Amino acid sequence: RTFLGYLDEARLDADTNVAQPSDSFSSSLRMPPQRSSSTATVVRVDGRRVDQATLDLWYRQNQSGGWPVRWRRRPVWLGQIAQRLGMQRRVRAPLFFGQKMWVVTGEVTSTQLLTFGYSELALSALMMGWVRPGDVVVDVGAHFGYEALLAAHLVGLQGRVYAFEPNPAAFEIARDNLSTSPQCTLLQAGAADREDTLRLETGVIGESAFAHLVEGVATRSSIAVPVTTIDKVLESSKSDVRLIKCDAEGFEERVLRGARNVIARSRPM
Repeated sequence: RTFLGYLDEARLDADTNVAQPSDSFSSSLRMPPQRSSSTATVVRVDGRRVDQATLDLWYRQNQSGGWPVRWRRRPVWLGQIAQRLGMQRRVRAPLFFGQKMWVVTGEVTSTQLLTFGYSELALSALMMGWVRPGDVVVDVGAHFGYEALLAAHLVGLQGRVYAFEPNPAAFEIARDNLSTSPQCTLLQAGAADREDTLRLETGVIGESAFAHLVEGVATRSSIAVPVTTIDKVLESSKSDVRLIKCDAEGFEERVLRGARNVIARSRPM
């Protein structure tokens, strides 16, 4: 209940740009058990508390609206103007954990990132409470790289993030966003239950979050993309996987079939 209740509650009010979940988010942020075996870990824990406090603050500002949140959004005013004019531009969006990422004005996930400084509120909160320094995270359907970037921030240089994105247009943006995160391996491929070549229904960049893998007859809006399995990519890894984030637009069952060994060994969330 702490996290999953927010999956469809955080939404954008088109008139006021206010996020309006029905419950208080402040009390949902809980620190996981922390390891204190090194100075580096202690510093990371302090940083995590700052990140959680910032997410809580930005959430409350987004919920209430007004000049504090408008002033906080001043770095993206030009991007928001372009968005309102129906223009698609690559712009940088500041994120609650102190980094920036490239987004595309008018694209659905980008709209959330420009407006709120985060996307997928429940998932962001879950990752903040679950992913630890040194962990291994798998991101299937990385899109522009928001969750992969957050995961890389949380696991630190001693951890690993494996991100899958088959859409060439989204992959290009994700590559730019993750270029300063050496702990992140970004694959231009989909995840499935076997190594193969499938069709990807791509659509326009503004709808790239909804690109999905299909089998069968090729269409004008589909392209051929490689797919592989999570087990294949991680077969040489000796570390347990802490979290598998999977947003594959209906392809999730086949993604998980291709991760049988990882799931059996690691029991990830």
